Amino acid sequence: MPTVIKPPADLVQPCPNLPKLEGGTGAYILPWSLQVIGLYNDCKARHKALSDTLK
Repeated sequence: MPTVIKPPADLVQPCPNLPKLEGGTGAYILPWSLQVIGLYNDCKARHKALSDTLK
């Protein structure tokens, strides 16, 4: 009988929705882009960890 692997709960959470860009100047775009990059990197790391867990 195959072994069932239950991954950690934090690895199977969906990625958060990305924030909407509220303005068109650098004062809005730079902080927004840094936030989006951070969210993407966190999500990417969780998916890699999940993939590594299931290998």
